[in-house]
Parts: sequence; structure tokens; C-alpha cells
Amino acid sequence: MQVRKFIILAFLALLLVSVVPLLAQDATREYIDSLGRTVEIPVQPQRIHSMQDNTITLMLVELGAPVTSSMGRLAADGTPFLRSVNQVYNVDFDNSDIQYTGARGEPNLELILAAEPDLIISDPFSAEEILPELEAIAPVLVLDTVAPALEFYREVADVSGYLDVYEARLAGYEALIEDANGWIGDHNYTYSMPQAAGGQFFINSTYGALSFVLDDLGFTIVGEGAAMRERGELFSQQVSPEVLPEQDADFVFDTYRIDLGQNGGPQVWAEDAQEVFPAYCDALSACREGRLILLPREFAFPTSFRTLEMNIHYVVSHVAGRPGVVDPNEE
Repeated sequence: MQVRKFIILAFLALLLVSVVPLLAQDATREYIDSLGRTVEIPVQPQRIHSMQDNTITLMLVELGAPVTSSMGRLAADGTPFLRSVNQVYNVDFDNSDIQYTGARGEPNLELILAAEPDLIISDPFSAEEILPELEAIAPVLVLDTVAPALEFYREVADVSGYLDVYEARLAGYEALIEDANGWIGDHNYTYSMPQAAGGQFFINSTYGALSFVLDDLGFTIVGEGAAMRERGELFSQQVSPEVLPEQDADFVFDTYRIDLGQNGGPQVWAEDAQEVFPAYCDALSACREGRLILLPREFAFPTSFRTLEMNIHYVVSHVAGRPGVVDPNEE
């Protein structure tokens, strides 16, 4: 009798172990997205589709979340790739199980459907015109990419079920910021982020991981970027090159692309800058005196804890230990 009772109990325990994961997979919760929609999503998604590669997909890969399909980009030869994800984590369509579902701005709904997602995470731009079609495939969350970098990342971690991983990485980032502040020392450094590209001139008020790190390290943005922030205008806007001298600061940051091969890099940046404003370097004391800092865009802009940590080291390497910086407004 005791043996039979033991066998029955063991069978019930085994049945419980096998059923609990299935129940967990079926469990749902409500989440209010940036559009104010209440969406019922899986508590622990198993097949996530990302509508943005160098923001959402990068974060999901870093968290270890099950991203099974993603929008991507197309190289000049037509080969799809995951921008920034391939450089930051060496994860791409050709060396992972992530399925390509169309280029950014050109989603292929049939491919998204074939990927069988149980959750779709999107930025507002990517879901703007096809939200009903996406909703017919799986629950869709539209998250606010305009929110401060780590607030957006926290949302991605929360809805994907990896908030604990996010919190652990956040603690590491905050500890590194504290170390970096010690390495740089007391300062009142200013910065700006003008950008020459494609024969046009832009001013950035925020720039993903780079500006987030600069702000956390106590740098103060000046020039048109500061004015844009006061007006609530984030990211970038096109301006006349004649305003370049007004963007001078202790440190001026700009970026170059590395995903373009021979059509990218610092030399291409210099050619763009000369095309936009031939006296580019003469107009900025930061450029004349070696305080113009060029960083690879694929690492400077996207937000992940790895890129945040990289940007900390970029800034410290260029700034710490300098004998002093003259305020350009006092020259």
C-alpha cells in the first residue's frame, strides 16, 4: 500500500512539474502602452517580434529575452543585417535564430505572421500605419522611444519578463558612473553635438547612450542643443551651418558610421563637414585644439548597458587627465 501511495504521489508531482510551465506560458497580464492602450500580454513571452533593430532588438538580445524575429536593414548588396546588434553583440540574422521580417519602414506582414510571435514590441514610427494588421497577428505594445533612455529600456525589460536582469545591469552601470566621476574629477565641462551629414547640418539635443552618459557624468549641454531641450525638442533638427560657431564648447561630439564600410568612417565625416561648412574646424576652438571627439555611431547612439559602459570609457579616455580647458566664451 505504501509503495502504491508513493507511486501515485510521485506521478502527481511529475504531472504538476510538467503543467506549471504551461500555465505560466498561458498566463497574461494587462499593460498600458505609450498610446494609452491597455494590452493583454503574456507574463513570460516565448516568441517576441521586434519592430526596431538598433533599439528594441539590441536590448532584448542583451537581456537574453527570446527575440525570434526582427526588422532589420539592407546592406548595399541587399543582404539583411541587424544594425548595431551585429557590432555590439556579434548577433545577426546569419548567425542566430532571429528571423528577418523586412527592412525598417518596410515591414513584411507575411514574414511577421510566419515567425509566430506571441508579443510584438514596437516604437511609434514602425507601428503607425499598420497597427491593426499587427494586432491581428499578436498583442502589440507601442513603447515611447522618446522617453529617457533607461526608462524606455526598463519598459522593454518589464514587458519581456526580464526586469531582474535589467536591475542587475543597472546597478553595474551606476557603479561605473561613480568610478568615472572619480576618474574625471570635479569639473564644469560643457558639450555640444553638432552633426554634418549628407550635405546638411544638424544639432542634436540628445543622442542616445552618449548624451545619457555625458549628462550622468555632470557635463552641461550648451548652444542650440540646450535651447532645444528647454523647448522640449529632443533628438535633432536641421539648421543653417552659420550657427556652428555658436555650438562651441569644452568638448564637441560627433559620430561617423562604420556599417558603410569604405563609404563610412572618420574620413567620410571630415569630407561631409567640409562640404557643409568649409571653415568647420576654424569655427570651433574645440576642433582647433583637439577637443572635437568623433565616435562610431553604432556604439554612441543605441542604448544598451554595454554601449553605455563603452561610452563611459570613451568619454573618460578623451577627457580625464587633461591639464585644463579654456572656456571658449572667454577667449
